[in-house]
Amino acid sequence: MSDEWNGRPRRNDHYVAFAIPGLTYAAAYFQLTKIRDYKELFYRINQTDEPGTLDPEYNATFLPVHRANYYNEVVEHRPCTTEESLKRYFGDVCIANSMMNADTIVLDFRDIREAVLFASYVRIALDLLTNKRGISKIIVLH
Repeated sequence: MSDEWNGRPRRNDHYVAFAIPGLTYAAAYFQLTKIRDYKELFYRINQTDEPGTLDPEYNATFLPVHRANYYNEVVEHRPCTTEESLKRYFGDVCIANSMMNADTIVLDFRDIREAVLFASYVRIALDLLTNKRGISKIIVLH
């Protein structure tokens, strides 16, 4: 696990963040892309409870959150994010990564403010992603 990253994804980086709209690091990622209406994408990801991957043009996957603020309206998509759902999300990250052939996973968890949630999310992610074929480095941003 490493927290070294220069802020710009390389072609062999797989950027992973939670689909939290607003002034967030996940939303800022879209400044590096041609996609301008990320809020609609995040709304769809959160509403369907399915991760969204921007492949093949961008190696990025965004994970659902249970509550988000869209256009000054808080939307509760589901009661909470469970450990089982996180395991499913990171399983989807593994599948997407195998198609991207990225050797580095960048887990951008800087938008997770609660220390207990952050620690839990990192633990689950590392349990599922460590020692997966093709992944040589995992970078956790906090």
